[in-house]
Amino acid sequence: MAELPDQFPVPPSAVEAISAIIDEFIDKLQLIWAANAANRVVLRPGSRLAREIELALIRVIGATVAPEAVFNRIGVELNRFVHQVNRDVNPLFHDILLCCHHLMEGWNNQGIWDNIQPIEESTRDVEDLEERRRFRASGPPTLGDLQIIKRMERTMVVDHQLRICIDAHIQRLEHTIANFQAADDDNNDMRGDDD
Repeated sequence: MAELPDQFPVPPSAVEAISAIIDEFIDKLQLIWAANAANRVVLRPGSRLAREIELALIRVIGATVAPEAVFNRIGVELNRFVHQVNRDVNPLFHDILLCCHHLMEGWNNQGIWDNIQPIEESTRDVEDLEERRRFRASGPPTLGDLQIIKRMERTMVVDHQLRICIDAHIQRLEHTIANFQAADDDNNDMRGDDD
């Protein structure tokens, strides 16, 4: 019989998990691009495509609660695109990335991300507290422990408030996109009647 481990297996770090979610988001943007580029769709403000991009973006922010990491990755992709890819060959994907960048800047200017702690700091707090507990098996929490716990509690409250805001935003976007779909269906029905 195999020996029992003396500690829990180490899960992937929060930073790695968030990076994987953001990778999936970039893949989703590429799928959105491919489907629309094939139909020669142009990205216009307020269009169904713009709303679908906004929905994908706000969902990844809700999943990660790491707007800074999402914003930085969009910036990296945009810079890579500008410097390594001919924009004329792929203008729609450039416009999609630019749309995400502008949305993030707008939300930042509204103060939506205020008080959000970067994921690296949250992870460091958890690791610091765990290390402190490992070296001190018993006794009351120290002042340092209490400060870390207070910071973690504040982070949880802010994250929860952000998620509530994001959920409401997602519902509004889904409703708007459903209206676009209904209008498209009505137009298709009318065209079918004309045939």
